[in-house]
This record gives sequence, structure tokens and C-alpha cells, in this order.
Amino acid sequence: MFSNQNDSTSGRLPPGTPLWVIILTCIISLWLNTLPIPLGIYALCPDFLLCTLIFWAVFESTKIGILSAWFLGLFMDVIHGTLLSQHSLCYAFAVFFAIMLKRRLFRFSPLYQSIHIAPITFLGQATVYWISGLRNNEFNYPFHLLLGNLWVIPLWIIGCHCMFRWRRHTLLHTLD
Repeated sequence: MFSNQNDSTSGRLPPGTPLWVIILTCIISLWLNTLPIPLGIYALCPDFLLCTLIFWAVFESTKIGILSAWFLGLFMDVIHGTLLSQHSLCYAFAVFFAIMLKRRLFRFSPLYQSIHIAPITFLGQATVYWISGLRNNEFNYPFHLLLGNLWVIPLWIIGCHCMFRWRRHTLLHTLD
């Protein structure tokens, strides 16, 4: 499904995801990240933009990469009023490691892919808290806030399912 080999019936490559879909999902995840969340459930919310960037970096690495992750991280820093480049560094590292694991991930089912992606998001969020601790000179890490990264597993499976359906749908309509 993700190979670059020609389809035997049409002689064309399988279509990729349009850029407008990638931009729309990034805007929605930015919006989800900026919603006011009560402190009681804040620990259970993942970083939606980080999950979206990793997803598109794995599936469409020619359209989303480290540079776009860096700029969206800067945008998150401006929105949250945090130290400039705090989220940028987190997103760039996470996207870099996701691109490094890209070939390995395609050998697994979406469940096992999500198990490989969860530590990347965990390290990305830990980087944000580490930089925040360096800035404030307080090194008590709020590991309970990293529990939201467990949501990456079902989000990844849902995202893969939607991606497979999208590609199957567009491939069938291009063959008609």
C-alpha cells in the first residue's frame, strides 16, 4: 500500500494525501491544544499537534518534516507564552525520530506502530518539561502530566484506519 511501485492495472502511482488535508489536520490539532482544559483532566490530554506532526511525518515525510515541526512549535510557544523554541525543540526531535523509524514502522500493524510512537511522544513531552525546569531552576518533573501520551496509542490506530480508507477510496476512484 505504501510502496512506490506502479499499480499493474493503471500504470500510475497510488495518490498521496493532498496538502490541504495536512494543513487542516494541523489547524484542528492546534485548536485542540489551545482549548482551556480544567487542571483535573489536563494530565490526561495528549499534545495533539505533536501526534499530528508525527503522523504526517511518517506517512507524508515529503510534505511534513523537521522544519515544519519547528515552525509549528514556535507558533505553539507564542500561543502558550512559553520560552521561545521550547515546543520547537520537542517537535523537531520527535519528528526526527519518527522519520528515522519510518521504514521499521511500515512493517508492523497500526497497534505495534503506536507502541513504537508512544515513547517518542513521551520523550518529546519530557523535553518540554525539562526545558521548563531548566528555565525555572526547579527540577521536580511532573511525570503525571506525561500520562496523556497513553492516548497516542488509540489516536494512532484511528489515524491509520482513516488514512488507509482515504487512500483506498482515492485509489479506487482514480482507477475508474
